[in-house]
Amino acid sequence: MRELIDKIRNYLSFSQKEIQGIVISSLIIALVFSLKSWTGTTVGDFIAAVLIALLSVSFHVLVQKIAALHVGFTADFKIWWNGLIISLILMFVTRGLTWWILVPGGISFSMIAKHRLGKFRYGMNYLPMGIVAFAGPIASIVLGTIFKNIELYLPFVPISPIILHNIFIFNLILAVCTMLPIPPLDGHYLFYASRTWYVFLFSTILIYTILTAVLEIYSWIVALVAGFILLFIYYISFEKGAWHA
Repeated sequence: MRELIDKIRNYLSFSQKEIQGIVISSLIIALVFSLKSWTGTTVGDFIAAVLIALLSVSFHVLVQKIAALHVGFTADFKIWWNGLIISLILMFVTRGLTWWILVPGGISFSMIAKHRLGKFRYGMNYLPMGIVAFAGPIASIVLGTIFKNIELYLPFVPISPIILHNIFIFNLILAVCTMLPIPPLDGHYLFYASRTWYVFLFSTILIYTILTAVLEIYSWIVALVAGFILLFIYYISFEKGAWHA
C-alpha cells in the first residue's frame, strides 16, 4: 500500500492533453445523452448532462490511472474522435434514438521507468492491461450505484432524483459502451487478455444494465446467472471447438 501511495504521489497526474480530451469528449457524449428526449431537451438538461459526463469520465479514468500505477504502468486517456463523430451522426440521423452510444475514448499504457525490471522486463502483456482497463467500467458501476442508493435511501439529499437517476443510468451505459472490444475502448484489452472472462463480464454488465434501465430490476444475482449461462453457451459454441481443433 505504501508503494502505491508513493507511486500516486509521484506519477498520478492528468496532462493538459488528457484534460482537453476528457472535457471535449464529455461535452460530446453529454450532448448525445441529453438529446434522448430530442424535442423535449432544454439547455438545463444539457448542462446537467455535461456535469454528469465530466464527473463520470474523470472518475472512470482516475481509477484506471491508479490501477495502472499499482501494476507498474502509467495510463493516459486518449479521446476517440471516430467514435464520437459516429455517435453524433447517428444521434442526429435517428433523432436521439442512439442516445446510449457513449464512447469518450480509451487509455494507452507505458511502463514506469523505475519498474521495468522484474516480471515486466520483457514488455507489457494484455492480462495486466485488461485488468487495469476493466477497472474503469467497474468504477463507473460503483459510482452510478452510489448515486442510485442516494436516490433510494437518502431522499433528504438536496439533489434532484432525476439527476441522481441519470447519473446511475449514464454510468451503467458508459461501462457497457467502454467494454466493447473495439480499440481504443477498454474492452479490447480485456478481450485480448481472455475471451472467456470478457464474455462473462461483458454479458453480466450488459444484462444488468438492461434489467435496470428497461425493466427496473436491480439484481446482480440475475445478471450473474445470465452471464454464466451466456458464458456456457459461448464456450460450447466456440471455445470448446477451438481447443479440440
